[in-house]
Amino acid sequence: MAVVDLADVETHVIARVLNERLDGVSFLPDGVYELFAEHSIMPCVDGFPVQMGPEVPEMLFIRRETGKYTGFWWCVGGLVKVFVEETGEGESLSTAMIRHFQSTLGVGIVLPQGCAWNKPVMVAQHAPYELDVAEGEFAGDEPSKHCISPTFLVKLQSQDFEFGTGADGRKEAGDFRWFPVDALPPDEEIAYRGQNTVRVMAEACRTLFS
Repeated sequence: MAVVDLADVETHVIARVLNERLDGVSFLPDGVYELFAEHSIMPCVDGFPVQMGPEVPEMLFIRRETGKYTGFWWCVGGLVKVFVEETGEGESLSTAMIRHFQSTLGVGIVLPQGCAWNKPVMVAQHAPYELDVAEGEFAGDEPSKHCISPTFLVKLQSQDFEFGTGADGRKEAGDFRWFPVDALPPDEEIAYRGQNTVRVMAEACRTLFS
């Protein structure tokens, strides 16, 4: 039996094989997920909804209902699928983001005028350990995987929210709140130690509505 170093296998190939071996399984068993997460940097996408409030711009945060950061504030987002059974291909950033907003809040999104899918506001990164980062580079905490996440400002097409559930029946969001950019959630209530990401996105929000 040949020995394969999984670190040398392309992510989409691993995903394709797992999909074939786990046909009919709606989410990965813990051991399989941990193996996949250990050997692959996972692509993600995140979006902070924005609007102009009565006095200053506002950003929408969801209160997470799953994982280590249950009860913490964060944006909407998650994994970009590297293999979709219906198409045999992966997702684009826009397709993944639209899917996450539909499944989490039940609403559509558009990018604000002047924003583009090929120009994220920032590229966030999260990992289960302290990364060696350069000056001006930030790394948040994600205990279950190492992921790279292009992060965007978005506008909601509706605020008639419906909190959806994932493949395992759990809700990602249990609540939401619009925060003025000058009164954001305190650092200790932001998920993934993502306070630096929040500050960058808040400054971009101010610029957008200036």
